[in-house]
Amino acid sequence: MRPATGWCGLAAFGAGLILCAVAAGSPALVAAVLLALAVAEFGWAVLALRWDRIPAPRAAIAVAVLVVASVTLLLFTGTVGIVPLLALLLLHWTVAVLAAFELRRSGRAVPSSAPGRAGAAGEQRTAPDERPAARWPRAGTLAVILTVQAMLVAAVTTPALANTAPGEFALPHGISHEH
Repeated sequence: MRPATGWCGLAAFGAGLILCAVAAGSPALVAAVLLALAVAEFGWAVLALRWDRIPAPRAAIAVAVLVVASVTLLLFTGTVGIVPLLALLLLHWTVAVLAAFELRRSGRAVPSSAPGRAGAAGEQRTAPDERPAARWPRAGTLAVILTVQAMLVAAVTTPALANTAPGEFALPHGISHEH
């Protein structure tokens, strides 16, 4: 698995959780739209992690812009706070940037017979994501990378969840539930 793909999948899971929390404190129509977006985020995250590539990078960029614009509008209605908005902005911005890099990299298959390139005439050089598996991190390195990425997503997502309507009513840790 490529580290960029892991980040995109984990960021989409974090964004989906934030959208679910915002939906829980929203009016019914807004909640339905936000939950539909959250389900799309979760599905996209699973595909990204399973396929080890960024699924539909152009659509990912468009959805990132749509979600951030929609949540920005909800900020002005008081439905969402600034912290969840900033968290969604950060998560979606990073996914959009990585999707743009994926688009740029996918257009780089250059015939190796081009000037300055070695190889047989008509032979294609492979794109970076088609290189042998030895180019990807080893299992231990990948585990460390994914752990750090998950911790970063949690560090961004947790304060955002705490600043939603359901998060405001959550009991702090260590408080007794008895009356």
